[in-house]
Amino acid sequence: MGLRNITDTLRYARAGTADGGLPLGAQLSEMIRLRFGPFRLRPQEYYEQRLYRPEMPFEAKRAFVGSWAKSTIYSAGNHRWDAVADDKLLTYQFLDGLGLLYPKIVAIGHTHRTYPGVPTLDSPEALGAWLRDGCPFPLFAKPSDLALGMGCALIQGYDRGSDALQLSDGTAIGIGDYVRKMWTRSAGPLIFQELIIPHEDLVRVIGPRAATMRIMVLLLPEGPRVHRIAFRIPVGSNMTDNYRSGKSGNMLGHVDPKTGEVMTVHSGVGAAHRTIAHHPDTGVPFAGWRLPFWPETLNAVRIAAAGLAGIPVQGWDVALTPEGPSFVEVNHRGDFDLLQQAEGRGVADETFLGLLKA
Repeated sequence: MGLRNITDTLRYARAGTADGGLPLGAQLSEMIRLRFGPFRLRPQEYYEQRLYRPEMPFEAKRAFVGSWAKSTIYSAGNHRWDAVADDKLLTYQFLDGLGLLYPKIVAIGHTHRTYPGVPTLDSPEALGAWLRDGCPFPLFAKPSDLALGMGCALIQGYDRGSDALQLSDGTAIGIGDYVRKMWTRSAGPLIFQELIIPHEDLVRVIGPRAATMRIMVLLLPEGPRVHRIAFRIPVGSNMTDNYRSGKSGNMLGHVDPKTGEVMTVHSGVGAAHRTIAHHPDTGVPFAGWRLPFWPETLNAVRIAAAGLAGIPVQGWDVALTPEGPSFVEVNHRGDFDLLQQAEGRGVADETFLGLLKA
């Protein structure tokens, strides 16, 4: 272990101790044991998941999966199927074939890729012209093959005087700058979609904004099983609901898979972890909140998961709309930290371990 790693580990351990955690020596001992355990937790993950808490048994801490174990876990399955998850445009074509709901596509930006019934903007000039004169604002734009909200934008409209796109966070970007930035951003197409309209039950609690659940599904011999759920709740002017270990300012909810009830909501990680009782923008309490269309959501996720038979561990991002559950994307190499942070419990329980052994 390098000097920088030792310094960082000591910093995490001292922060955990200051937050009412185990003594410094006990934390360091646990960090080492978990770092060299089957799921290879890094010291930063030990701290962010609040595993320094003395009330949590060590066996429960062993169920937390670290990012360094991802390659081993995801080595299972048939990787030819990964292409469906790697390319969001292909994901939507897959969902369309199953008759499942997803945000309607209105155009794509690419030299040659197509999508039925929508224009292909095959050059920077074509993209710029469409944004000025043919774009049905508002809309959501995202690259097909990037993650963590990179390159995403909720575009409210176009100001002809300044030749700029107006974004939902109150900022603006010139169309020329936007085209230059996004046309070379990734190898996949740029997707333009209608906005997700949230169900009225969500609007009542968190306001008129899209919030998605990460639903982890395991493909067991007896069929798909919903394993864990994390509910990302946007705050303020954020254009996406990404959590990014609390750095985005958004919140994270734990949802009961059986009932759809939002059990707890919190912000931050590690010593910055705070339980939140009310949404800060609406003032509405989270207590007793049950998400709509719950049996329909579970059924739709199981249908989608069964269709990807070569991916045994799947992470579906789903929004709840007036029409029912709407699929945003599927992850075949998603991080485990989001799901573990949402519930405060490691994903590697008996069911998960049984799948890995199988």
